This record gives sequence, C-alpha cells and structure tokens, in this order.
Amino acid sequence: MRPYSILISQQQLNDRTPLNDNLDFDYVLPHIYAAQDLDLVPVIGQALFDDLMKKVKDDTLMPDDIILLDDYITQFLAYALLTRALPSLAIKLVNSGVVQRLADDSQPLSLEEIDKLVNNYERARDDYRQRLIDYLCYNSGLYPTFCESKTWENAPSRYNYDLGIDLTGVGNTSGG
Repeated sequence: MRPYSILISQQQLNDRTPLNDNLDFDYVLPHIYAAQDLDLVPVIGQALFDDLMKKVKDDTLMPDDIILLDDYITQFLAYALLTRALPSLAIKLVNSGVVQRLADDSQPLSLEEIDKLVNNYERARDDYRQRLIDYLCYNSGLYPTFCESKTWENAPSRYNYDLGIDLTGVGNTSGG
C-alpha cells in the first residue's frame, strides 16, 4: 500500500460534524481512508486526488488548492466519513468476536434510529458532493489534473447520481 495522507484533520472533523471531541481519532481513521478512496476519488478523479495528496505530504498547497480542500472537499469528506463510520462506532472487533461498546450514562440506538441518522448524513454528503462537482466543473481551469485521467475507471464524475449502466461504452458510471 502506498504511503497515505489524509485530507481532513481531526479538528476539521470535530468542527464540521457532530462527532464528539473525545472520540478516538484512530478509530475513525480507517473510515477516512475509505471515504477518500471510495467516495472522493470517484468524484475528483485519481489524477487530482494524487496531486492533492502529494501537495499535502510535501506541504506545497497553492491558494486554489486550499480553497478546494477547505471549502469543498473537507465538508464532503466529513459527511462521507459519517455515513461510513456511524453504523460501526458503537461496536468493536476483538478476539472474542464483535462486541458493543457501552458507556455508563448512555443507551445504544436501535438499528432503525441509526438508519435514519445515516440517511440524513447521506443526504448531506450528496449535497456536498454536488457542490464539489459544480465547483470543479466551473473552475476546471484551476485544476488541470481534474481532467487528466488515463482510464475511464479513474475519471472524475460530473454527475451526482448513478444509473448503474453505461450505454456509451465510455465514461465513468460510478456516479461519484
């Protein structure tokens, strides 16, 4: 696996979501990686993602990159992370199996209540995805790697939906 950076900080996550400050950031880190790989890359394309990751690692972000990250990607990633992490925040995988984590002064939500929360966060994620897509399409000249994809699988999405079938034989059907 390649060396990996993250495009959202713990402070940004705490500021932009209802996640509690005392939540162990290491516990959500795998969900951040998944959100970056499975939610963000299909939206911005592999080339722009790799470019941003390199600039973050090398600390060479330009002002336009900072706007893209702070105003669009961070909010999208925050809610993509919530939709991925929420169902598993109350469980822990241990040698003896899957266990539910409980605190003395709390009561776990039902699956129905968790589903409602996830659906709410999915709607917010989808709205932030559309804002990100609109911004990148309108400002594609600022991000030349946005349109630099070697294969259709790594191409950025220009749409916030998935029809599940590509009748043209070209283009990205992932829908972002």
